[in-house]
Amino acid sequence: MLKNEFYREIVGSDDFRGYDLLNYLMLKNRDFNDVVSLGLRTGFIRKFNDLEWDKISSIDYIMNGCFSDFFSFFKEGYNIGASSFVVKKLYKKYNDVDIVYGRLPILDDVICSTDNSHWWLETDEYIIDPSLLLMINPLYRDKMGYIEDERIFYEDLIDRKGKYV
Repeated sequence: MLKNEFYREIVGSDDFRGYDLLNYLMLKNRDFNDVVSLGLRTGFIRKFNDLEWDKISSIDYIMNGCFSDFFSFFKEGYNIGASSFVVKKLYKKYNDVDIVYGRLPILDDVICSTDNSHWWLETDEYIIDPSLLLMINPLYRDKMGYIEDERIFYEDLIDRKGKYV
């Protein structure tokens, strides 16, 4: 649930395109819809909340004058099909997070992922999916269909001083 009125107004409006992929996949595939709906009801999945939107909004990002901030990138739906880019921008905003590369078969035949490759962040508590804008309990990974091919561990993302590289 979004407590911040600004996020509630923007993310809840029809103009917000960031959830277009999730909505499309849930309409396209009844099984996926059932898995996500069950996860949302049982607490294994939640949509991005104020914490995630604060992290996203705090990232400095200007693209050829098109966006004044990273939140606008999501508002226009450019997070869809850009999981590797978004993950590389977002990982520094989390503590003890791994970058994971793999596949999400539900993305088969989806324009933004012709080879169904996908990137996400993962902590002990959540899979953080920047394309679907979902926080998913790792125990729910198999139900969602995530297949891990490669993981960059948190320890490999920091230098000896404990700062991200």
